[in-house]
Amino acid sequence: MHLPEKSPLTGLALLREMRNTSEAVLRFFFELFFEGKNPMDIGVWMSKQVLAHKLEARHEKNPEQAWNLSKWPTRFSEQGQNRLFVAVEGKWRGYFILSDEALYNPNDPTSFTILFDTRTWKPIPPTPVKRFRGFTYKTPSPAGN
Repeated sequence: MHLPEKSPLTGLALLREMRNTSEAVLRFFFELFFEGKNPMDIGVWMSKQVLAHKLEARHEKNPEQAWNLSKWPTRFSEQGQNRLFVAVEGKWRGYFILSDEALYNPNDPTSFTILFDTRTWKPIPPTPVKRFRGFTYKTPSPAGN
């Protein structure tokens, strides 16, 4: 098993930041959650105003945006491109490619922050979806991906 030496707060580095965690537990989580995983797709629900704000950032000096989560998505992979699908008004609208970096703050109720470059936005044909809370792994599969 190869453990990354230095990396941004993703995968094992993110887990290292969590307090009172032993190396054995870190190895267990790394093997369980990251090794051999395919890229992850997760979906979140946004208002149309929030999505518009995120998309406006494509033209800013820093096009990076963030989305806060109270739970870490355990399917996050260090291999391939993880995607953040966005549902608005009952329909999937598109996705962003997630950054390899994430933030962790144990003092915040939404401890985990995933990052994405808004220039990676890919619209998809609107696909109906039932309302959900937090995030979901039940995302559409765009043709050709």
